[in-house]
Amino acid sequence: MMERFQTFPVICEGGLDSNQNYLQLSAQKPGFATSLVNYESSLFGGYRKLDGFEPLEASYADVDDTGSEGKILGVVIYNQGIIAARKTKSVTTYKFFYWTSGADWTAYATGLTHTVTNVDKIRYDTFNFDGDEKVVFVDGINPAVLFDGTTWVDIDSADSGADYANAGGAMAVNDPKYVSLFKNHVFIAGSAADPHVVAHSAPLAEYDWTAASGAGQLNVGFEVVQIKPFRDELFVFGETKIKKIVVEGADFVIKDVTTNVGCLAPDSVSEVNGDLIFLSQDGFRTIAATQRNNDLELGVLSKNIQQDVTDFIADADLSQVNSVVVKRKSQIRFFFSNENLDTRENEGIIGCLKGTGDGISWEWSKLRGIRTSVATSGYVNNIEYVLHGDYNGKIYRQERGSSFDSENIISVYTMPYLDFGDVFVRKTIHKVMVFLRPEDEVVLSAAMQFDWDDQFVFNPDTYLLESSVSGAVYGVGLYGTAMYASAPIPVLIKNVEGSGFSTRLTFSTNDTNGSHSIQAVVFEFMPNGRK
Repeated sequence: MMERFQTFPVICEGGLDSNQNYLQLSAQKPGFATSLVNYESSLFGGYRKLDGFEPLEASYADVDDTGSEGKILGVVIYNQGIIAARKTKSVTTYKFFYWTSGADWTAYATGLTHTVTNVDKIRYDTFNFDGDEKVVFVDGINPAVLFDGTTWVDIDSADSGADYANAGGAMAVNDPKYVSLFKNHVFIAGSAADPHVVAHSAPLAEYDWTAASGAGQLNVGFEVVQIKPFRDELFVFGETKIKKIVVEGADFVIKDVTTNVGCLAPDSVSEVNGDLIFLSQDGFRTIAATQRNNDLELGVLSKNIQQDVTDFIADADLSQVNSVVVKRKSQIRFFFSNENLDTRENEGIIGCLKGTGDGISWEWSKLRGIRTSVATSGYVNNIEYVLHGDYNGKIYRQERGSSFDSENIISVYTMPYLDFGDVFVRKTIHKVMVFLRPEDEVVLSAAMQFDWDDQFVFNPDTYLLESSVSGAVYGVGLYGTAMYASAPIPVLIKNVEGSGFSTRLTFSTNDTNGSHSIQAVVFEFMPNGRK
């Protein structure tokens, strides 16, 4: 009888494929997932449960909880520190605050009065023209703001631009929504009064916006929804068109990129590993340089999750989409946030750039339980910080802990239905072997289902798979007293029951245990007979 037993190994790789072509997935993509929530493509292979997030400063979770109210309007990592903005209580203005580790948020004495009315979020860019780190803020209602670490000034079109104290000039727009640094110039766009205009400062002079010094304006011919540099070009996004600004001789020149593709979510535009990613009408696209000079590719990256992206586009407020890059993981996270939903109900998408035998590919999964009003990432003392502000007035740090701000992390990985090579042969499943990379105690629920969701097929009860870590860590425990930890079990074997023409497993957790990776699954089965 033993010779009739067969095994079918599945290497967990490829990410989410929500198109659900059962036969194709079984034959060609058995390691893909038909549901993948709060798992990421692991750097060590397989699918890894996400780390958690927690307040940036546990004792001072709120940004000025006594004097401010409402959501976090902006957050930036600047000059080895963190700056946040929030509405002032009882008045229609907002303030900037800076964070010091171990202390409360402290308000800047900016000397500026900026209305918060109709301000949705504050965007920024940082730069260094003269050895001093600077940042420029825009909010779509007030003038752009320059901060050099000491002094705050508005960029006002009525000012002379003669020096920092008189920042501005006739080429500036007074209510920009977007900002980028390009070729040693500050570029701003998104003015309600001049939505088709992209303005820039004089070279190496962020305060000088006079034509005589080299500042200027370019009319791109459509309403600008974002500007981002990529390589030696500045891309200007509209909802249905994209242009780019390039340098020819001593001038900035506008050139066409496409007239039938645009950007739907301004804050979806991010650079990841040398590609510029954005959300378009047909999914996530990339602007990537080709091998040919001055040529570009605008490929769709998210075909495997087309239905999920289409649903998000139809249902979400795309002005509230935020994105953040996790550089050490070659990963980008998109948050489709809704302040009217509980944090646990907010959703998003993770994209991870993976190297494969065929080159580079994108693997996708879904987020659930993170709500963002703004998001950013960067380095503080050479340590990567992934931050988001919430509508509750708090700043959180992602990639920390094993809970979502003390709430359980719900994670789900569903395999495709597998027919083991023949859809007309019934198979009895006897055993499942799960290869894990535990980082803490693991308690996995494993639900087995048969025959492509047939409602008349009986499925067994959910199985529980556990891998525990106990004892002290060497160098921490007291010698002669503590019991040192044994290695967690890397392979979990479970005897199972049930038969069908196809089967799949759904793994899930709902706890605050540390992360784990599911790297492979092996099914042991016996063919029964042909239908």
